[in-house]
Amino acid sequence: MLRITKQTFLLAGLTALLAACGTTTTTADTTLSAQAAMPASTASIRMTTAEAAGSFGAWATGSFGAWASGSFGAWASGSFGVWATTFADGTPNPLHNNVEEWNQIHLAGAQTLAPNLGAGVIVAVIDTGIDLKHPAFEGTLTPARTWRDYAMSGRPDRDPSEEGTPADHGYGHGTAVAGIILQVAPNAKILPIRALRATGEGSSTDIAEAITYAVDQGAKIINVSAVADRDSDISKAIDYASVKGAYVVMAAGNRGDHVVQYPASKAGLTNSMGIMGISVGSIERTFKKSAYSNYGHQLEILAPGTEIVTAYPEGQIRAVTGTSFAVPVVSGVLALALGERYSADNAGQLAEKLKFGGRNVDEYNTDLMGTMGGQILGSGLLNAEAFLNNVR
Repeated sequence: MLRITKQTFLLAGLTALLAACGTTTTTADTTLSAQAAMPASTASIRMTTAEAAGSFGAWATGSFGAWASGSFGAWASGSFGVWATTFADGTPNPLHNNVEEWNQIHLAGAQTLAPNLGAGVIVAVIDTGIDLKHPAFEGTLTPARTWRDYAMSGRPDRDPSEEGTPADHGYGHGTAVAGIILQVAPNAKILPIRALRATGEGSSTDIAEAITYAVDQGAKIINVSAVADRDSDISKAIDYASVKGAYVVMAAGNRGDHVVQYPASKAGLTNSMGIMGISVGSIERTFKKSAYSNYGHQLEILAPGTEIVTAYPEGQIRAVTGTSFAVPVVSGVLALALGERYSADNAGQLAEKLKFGGRNVDEYNTDLMGTMGGQILGSGLLNAEAFLNNVR
């Protein structure tokens, strides 16, 4: 779930943008939809892109600049051009607007400690699909034979392209998620799996099948920016992933209340699902929990999720907001660790070590303290550099 905002950027070349959001699941074959003030139903649970107001497609208005041709490839060179206002050749960098967020989680230090930048790590993005032609994804996707679309009627096919138009509630969601992951771990490989329609809706059965399929394709990290009010067959798929050694990163939800939604709430368990899963909320630059982000005893880590500039269909870039956008930040940091040889010494422990290496932010959130008792903001703010140091 997430709230989406928009900014305008004047750049050169092709345009790029990303948007991510959260989803929900239920006990049977439930319907998932973007959670924009949709009433819960006993027959189906609708998942939503976590917005403060309006529909996910609201960000599609206005003009956007172009993604600089060839500039994305500079991320993989190790020069960390992502933090500069321009690349070495003078081309404007469309994503320098995220510099404060990346500094907040000490990303530059983490990438220095992980020079492979996630190379060899497959991250499955189970979402609304992605814009396969976006320049941000050139050379970053797994082989086409591994792609899948479970959101179509009938048997799944191999075309996980974003469908619909900007007027659709969930259009661009998966593209956004994938783009954020690659900002953090530029050499990781994205396995695109479409399990949600452009409306932001999807079946929990489809998502469960997608998770199982991703694991069987060698994905070591599975990004699930989807939420629901109750449990479903997705939990069995997450358990399968955990037993197979894959980490599952999930959104806490965007209602702003003290209940972490499913399936993220499962990450709080002490079994394999809890050890290999991680629930993610959103934090502001001020170190306050984002007003829209859910919290509570099952929240494990906070990451930036407000106005994150990323890729969007048709080669665009936009700024997005919500816990769905915080999730791929964590997925990317896990990919950095898994891309290094020393991470093998911490097999099955990376999620736990990431959770407990965060910065305590209770002093910035005194309005929440004492309302529930105990730890309600998890381990606080993600510290990517401290985490990488801890798993060396």
